[in-house]
Amino acid sequence: MDFADQFPEAEVIGTDLSPVQPGVAPPNLRFEIDDCCSEWTYPENSLDFIHVRCLYGSIADWPAFYQECLRHLRPGGYIEHAEFSVAPKSEDGSVTEGSIFDQWGKFAISAGEKIGKTFEVEAKMKGWVEEAGFEDVTERRGKWPIGAWSSDPKLKELGRWNALHWEEGMEGWKMALATRVHGVRQSPVTTDF
Repeated sequence: MDFADQFPEAEVIGTDLSPVQPGVAPPNLRFEIDDCCSEWTYPENSLDFIHVRCLYGSIADWPAFYQECLRHLRPGGYIEHAEFSVAPKSEDGSVTEGSIFDQWGKFAISAGEKIGKTFEVEAKMKGWVEEAGFEDVTERRGKWPIGAWSSDPKLKELGRWNALHWEEGMEGWKMALATRVHGVRQSPVTTDF
């Protein structure tokens, strides 16, 4: 919606597997329920910009996905892909072996290995994008704290939003992977992955 507001002359299409779209949207925006892993129905060379985010654990063949993106972009088109690591890290060493964040990362990554859909997209996507044939690929990495602990005002604000992201998402992420992938029927006290 922000993109559609920022570029009112553009036709913007938002896709998702689920009907989670808001009821009110800018007039140049339409939402479609679609699976990016299925055959694309858009004409080749018809899109100027493709934005992808948070699809870790969703795609079995990332190189094929990026080739599909390239086929559907017009010459000079642009892809932007944003992902984050599902295994939180720390510069100060506070995320240690066996910590809850370490356990969570191993839990998610092992689930991806079991289903053949990696959760380690952020570590591999630049190479996959280049292998697909994109040119002038730029990778930007940043910090995304969990919580408002940073003394940097921008990181403090990002941390607030990310804490909300984790608080609202964790139960669903954990339960889906635990029950559908790891076969957990009750909450384990400890886990081995």
